[in-house]
Amino acid sequence: MKKILTFALMIMVFCCSFLLNGCTFSQETSVLRVAMSPDFPPMEFVDTSKSGQEKFAGFDVMLAKYIADSMDKKLEIVPLEFTACQDALEKGEVDLAISGFARSSEREVRFNISDTYDPGQEEKGHIIITTKNCKGKFKNVEDFANCKVGAQEKSIQKDLCNKELPDTTEIVAFKDLNTAKSKLLNGEIDGLAMAEGNAIVIMESEENLVRTGFSFNKNNAEALNVILIQKGNEKLTHEVNKILAEASAAGYYAKWYSSAKELSGKENAKAITYDEHGNMIEVQ
Repeated sequence: MKKILTFALMIMVFCCSFLLNGCTFSQETSVLRVAMSPDFPPMEFVDTSKSGQEKFAGFDVMLAKYIADSMDKKLEIVPLEFTACQDALEKGEVDLAISGFARSSEREVRFNISDTYDPGQEEKGHIIITTKNCKGKFKNVEDFANCKVGAQEKSIQKDLCNKELPDTTEIVAFKDLNTAKSKLLNGEIDGLAMAEGNAIVIMESEENLVRTGFSFNKNNAEALNVILIQKGNEKLTHEVNKILAEASAAGYYAKWYSSAKELSGKENAKAITYDEHGNMIEVQ
């Protein structure tokens, strides 16, 4: 009988340990850990005039802070490469991933998806940019035949390239947008597919980059942003959706985007690339 009780106690201890350590989010924890790739202004970037957690800026940072405050938790931004944000969430290393994500069939399989949030009209479009010497060359989808177009790996822009560009277009996937931008400026690719808001910030800071005449077709699923939540965590999903509804009703989105856009145009605002381990990396 003692052996049975001892075994049962061991099982209870194991289960409690799993629940406490295997799932990052708990109402009892005081910190909300949010994965983010801060190379995507004005949604998320780095204010180099600041340090520590205070250096992270942008619309999604303000949104994450609002969510954490609403939960009475301290926000911790975990800077990672874009794909690594999703991997960290899937492994339970963070509570949320907020990094300009759009809904996709792959993400619906891997994660719980929040209700949408709307940063504004500039974030609803997806375009291709090119260098100034190619201005006027790419007006229609057929113009990209036999060309190289870059896009961030596992992004909605890469999916749109595969769906809409000619079969002879070579789609070149990059882990981060800073590397992709460098390859475009160096002439190694002909165009770069980007979210329109991000592209506007990039073009304002890089005078040699311009908009092509082509825009992707967009639908509701691809036009608005969502927050990724660990699969099966219905409680957190419900709470996040409730907070998103409150933020929308209060009219915060337009104010946050305006503030993020203003800061993203300043000299100390930088799109910083981090690797899958959270280490800042230099882009050549």
